[in-house]
Amino acid sequence: MMTLKRERVSAKLVVVALTVSGGLISGGSAVAHDIDNCGQEATCIWAYNNYQNRVAQKGEGDGAFRYVGDAANNRNSSWANNSENMNSCGADYLAGDGDRQTWAIDGHDPDQAPWNDNEVSSWRTQYGC
Repeated sequence: MMTLKRERVSAKLVVVALTVSGGLISGGSAVAHDIDNCGQEATCIWAYNNYQNRVAQKGEGDGAFRYVGDAANNRNSSWANNSENMNSCGADYLAGDGDRQTWAIDGHDPDQAPWNDNEVSSWRTQYGC
């Protein structure tokens, strides 16, 4: 009788342990999207789809193409432009050359097309492309 009780208790502990660890695992994968952390009147770039791991943020109004920085260089899989006034532009090369992506006023893309994924090296937040 005592062995049967121990087995039931052990089985319950295993179920509880699996439930708790499963909750922790699923909790880790359900990280809040970072799109809400892009500033007002700013454009942001994330390294991963669905606004995960923001690597750059830039306020509106910079008309010159500038390097996105080491953390963001060729690491863009999603973007948001929170400007209500100006299109932004991401470019393949440092001087604004090469393939360009227009990031529209008050626009965002959680999963860039494969031909635009991970190719931005410079950007501007005025005049669009």
